[in-house]
Amino acid sequence: MNKVTLRRFRPGDEYAVSDLICKTLAVSNRKDYPPEFIKENISSHSPEVIAAKASICIRGSCRSAAGSALKNFGIK
Repeated sequence: MNKVTLRRFRPGDEYAVSDLICKTLAVSNRKDYPPEFIKENISSHSPEVIAAKASICIRGSCRSAAGSALKNFGIK
């Protein structure tokens, strides 16, 4: 079994995170949603948007579900 390592988001990660989210949205939603919806949803997850959202969390005011999940794993 592969070992998974969790770490905090670092500047520069926004490209890989955006790519992962966009590919996942495109693949997992294609049977349920029209292409226009998927394209719009993907455009709202650009590296710039991811970096902006991450900067809010890095400054300590993250209120997202992901932030809560990381706290459950002991990541502050």
